[in-house]
Order: sequence, then structure tokens, then C-alpha cells
Amino acid sequence: MPPFEILGIKVSLVFEERRMAVLNVKDISCSWPLYIFLLGILIFMIGAKIEGKVGDKVPTLIELPLSMISNTLSFTRLAGFLIGHAAFALVVETMGEGGAVMYYLALFGMNFLVLTIELLVVSLQALRLLFYEFSTKWYIGGGRPYKPFRL
Repeated sequence: MPPFEILGIKVSLVFEERRMAVLNVKDISCSWPLYIFLLGILIFMIGAKIEGKVGDKVPTLIELPLSMISNTLSFTRLAGFLIGHAAFALVVETMGEGGAVMYYLALFGMNFLVLTIELLVVSLQALRLLFYEFSTKWYIGGGRPYKPFRL
């Protein structure tokens, strides 16, 4: 990606002197995050060696990359929200060409639709956190079996 400017400040995602890119799929050895990740693993293992708990830290080294990938994929839903908002804004802009009344009706309708969709998404996220995250981490069974009330 070539350098670009934001508010007069040159932003470059490539270290020019070494040609190190943020992500170079063709030659991964030229991607500087790879070296930062490997340095982090090295520091982690040195700390484990100093503590004398190398065996306890190995599962973390397996889980860490997997959780990084899953968290990244989890946050792609935000990109979906962004695309949805942009699409609704284009609909409002297109409907606004029909006059002021149509514009305000479209603006109200699309905002209502976006808020409804996000309410559904937030509700589902809250339920997921409650049932999946919290219940599997802190719930300890051992009580009496559930027997629903019957007539």
C-alpha cells in the first residue's frame, strides 16, 4: 500500500529502509508483525524459564494464536455493522431525492430499522455472553436435577 496523507501527515505502512510491510502474503518474512509476535513468544518463554514454570506456559502458547484469530474474526461483525449503516445511509440519500418529506420519512424509517437490528444483535450478544462465557467458566453443578412443574 503506497504512503498516503491524513490532515497533512504522511502515513506509511511500509518501513521504507527495509521494505517491511504490515502484511506481505507473498513473503511472510517481510511482515514486521511476525517478528513482533515471535519476540513476544520469546519474552514469554524467558519469563516462564525464570519462574520455573515452562510446562505450565506451553498450553498458553497454543491457545494464544488461536484466540487471536478467533477474536479477530469475532470483531469482523463490526465491519458488517459499518457496511449496513453505509447501505442504509445510501438508501436515505437516494430516497431524499424525492423531496424533503420523503427524505425525513426515509431518515426516520432507516434509523428505526438500524436501531431495531442493533437491538437484536446486542440482545443476542448478551445472551451469548451469559450462557456461553459465564456459565461455562463459573457455573458449578452439583445441585438437584431440574424437574419442571407439570399439571
